[in-house]
Amino acid sequence: MLEDFDDGVSNVYSLQKYEVNAIKLSKTLVEQADTEKGRNCLNTVFKISHELDIPLFAGGIKSDSQRYELQKMQCNMVQDIRVNYPITAYEAKKRLINKQKK
Repeated sequence: MLEDFDDGVSNVYSLQKYEVNAIKLSKTLVEQADTEKGRNCLNTVFKISHELDIPLFAGGIKSDSQRYELQKMQCNMVQDIRVNYPITAYEAKKRLINKQKK
């Protein structure tokens, strides 16, 4: 996964240079999802990811409008910190197993 896309070394060039199986959007991009300029930037990133068939992940969503805009753009995965904080792989597996038992 290419972490924090659009910050530092995680950029479009990285998509060419490395084999990337997912892109995690930078906090800065996610925070701007509900502004016109932010949507324009995100639309460009989404177009690139769809063309390259690379799923996108948006973490740290803090508002309904951010979630709405990202879902409208067909973001593959979102994590809304108001609903649930990130968990470890072990905890995720444990929750899935418990859910399947029910």
